[in-house]
Amino acid sequence: MKRQTAGALVILAGLAADPALAATAGTSYAGLQYAWMTYDADVDIGNDRYSRDLKPEALIGRIGYFATDYFSLEARLGKGVTEGDTDGPANMTVTTKVDYLYGIYGVGHLPLADRFSLYALVGYTGVETKAEEDFLGTSGKVDDSGFSYGVGAQVEVTPTIAGSLEYMSYLNDESGDQYSYDVTAVSAGLDFRF
Repeated sequence: MKRQTAGALVILAGLAADPALAATAGTSYAGLQYAWMTYDADVDIGNDRYSRDLKPEALIGRIGYFATDYFSLEARLGKGVTEGDTDGPANMTVTTKVDYLYGIYGVGHLPLADRFSLYALVGYTGVETKAEEDFLGTSGKVDDSGFSYGVGAQVEVTPTIAGSLEYMSYLNDESGDQYSYDVTAVSAGLDFRF
């Protein structure tokens, strides 16, 4: 097993070192992603624990700069485009929508072929969501921010346009005794290099 792992690492290192497969330092990019988000919340009400998956959708703008051939800095700004709803306790319906999302990330790129690469990103995200429930007619906003991470794949369509598919864990809060949640997304998008 150690031999196979070492062999795979040597091959990946060789691919990453090949300048023909790498992006060029100094290149900038901008793009849009459509994100299918999941807001997974666990809430304690009395002696009962309720788990709810809300699935709002968002449009996210990205802009980035390749500081080196294999590392870029990226900023994002997003806005909810559809609401997610679910049935809550006592026959109430809970609806949520992403008011806005922003973040800044470091992105490591691993080119695997002339037109295909994998990437991983870590950084900081802020999200504001609005939730409403119809039983009592209450609503509220939740602002949170914190550590984020994700992985993705990118395919070059033309020398200046690339398509991407990505999984991102935007926020995760397990600190509350009565409330915990995580916000994740699967996104598809296009980037334009300049």
